[in-house]
Amino acid sequence: MPRTKKRTFYRLGVEERRWLKFSRGQGKKEQPVIEENKRDQKTSRPERRPRFLTFALVGIFSGLIVVLLLLGFGFARYRLSLSGPSISTYNQSSIIVPQLKPQALELPEITAKSFIALDKTSGVVLASRNENTRLLPASITKVVTALVALDMFKLNDVVTVNEIVTTGQRVGLLKGEKMSVENLLYAMLVESGNDAAYALADFDPLGRAHFIQQMNEKVSKLGLKDTFFINPAGFDDLGQFSTAADIAQLGIIAMSNPSFARIVGTQQSVIFSADQKVEHRLTNINQLLGKIPGIRGIKTGYTEAAGENLVTDVIRDNNEIITVVLSSKDRFGDTEKLVNWAYVNFEWVQLQANRDQEPKHKP
Repeated sequence: MPRTKKRTFYRLGVEERRWLKFSRGQGKKEQPVIEENKRDQKTSRPERRPRFLTFALVGIFSGLIVVLLLLGFGFARYRLSLSGPSISTYNQSSIIVPQLKPQALELPEITAKSFIALDKTSGVVLASRNENTRLLPASITKVVTALVALDMFKLNDVVTVNEIVTTGQRVGLLKGEKMSVENLLYAMLVESGNDAAYALADFDPLGRAHFIQQMNEKVSKLGLKDTFFINPAGFDDLGQFSTAADIAQLGIIAMSNPSFARIVGTQQSVIFSADQKVEHRLTNINQLLGKIPGIRGIKTGYTEAAGENLVTDVIRDNNEIITVVLSSKDRFGDTEKLVNWAYVNFEWVQLQANRDQEPKHKP
C-alpha cells in the first residue's frame, strides 16, 4: 500500500493571533505547532489563506483609509483644535486652512522665551518657539479657575468672602462681603483679582483643595499633560506649570463659553456686592483690548519669576487665531507683532479633501 504524503497547512489562531501549523498524516489527529517570529525567518508564506480573511482585511484597511481622509483631510502633520470648527467652516469635502504666502516676510524678533500662534479652526501652527517647554503660567491660571467655577456653580450663586488675600493683584474684597459668582468672575478675569480667585475656590462645598483637584482633573481630561496647578490664582508655587501649546488649547476651549468670552472682552466694569452697598471699579489689564483690530480677549499673567505672559484671541476676516507668549519682556508688543505678522503673511484658502497638496506653513 503506497504511503500517504505528509501535508502541512496553516490556520489563523484567534486567541494567539499567530499562524498555527498543522501536520496531518494518515489516520493521525491534527497536532498544532505554534510558529513564532516568522517574519524574521526565511520561510515561505502559507500557500493559501481563507478568502473570507482576505476580504475582511481589505475591508478594514479600506475603511481606515476613508476615515483618515474624512477626519484628517490628508494633512497628517496638522492637529485639529479641541473646539473643532468655529468661524471658518469646512465640510466632508473641503477644509479652510492658512497658507504661508510665497513672498512672506520673516517673523519679527519676539522677546518671549516661549510662544505660539495657532489657527483656531484647523489647528495649523503659524509660528512657534519652545511651545512645549514647561513654564510658570502666573495669572493665566485663572482661565482654568474660571472654567471650573462655571462648571460647578451658577452665575447668580452668592459667595461670602471668608478670607482676605493681600498678596499680588487684587480688587479689594472685604471679609464677609457677599458677591455673585458672575461678579467674582469679572473681578478675577478683568482685573485679575487674586482675592476673587480664592473666594471662588473656597466656595467649593468640599473645600479649596478639592477645587484645585478639579482644576487638574479638568486639564487632564482635555489631554493637556504639561499643565498642573497648586493654587487657583497663579502664584509661583513649586509644581505649578504649563506650556504655550497647552495654554493655546485652553484659550480655544475657554472662548467657546459665551459667559467667559463676554467677561474677558470687557475693558471696564463696575461690580457690586449682593446688597449693592459695596462697589468695585474694574479696568482690564489687557492693554490690547480696543487697540488692535479684532481682539476678543483673553488673559494676562505676571510674576517676577514668570515674566510677562499673555494669551490672546483675535479674529479678522472670519479667520480666528490664538496666540500665547510666556516669559516675555514685552507681552503686549510681542503679541501685536505675532498677530500682525500672521494676518499679513498668511492667506486662508479652501482645499479639497482629495488633493495631494498640503498647506504650507512656517517651519
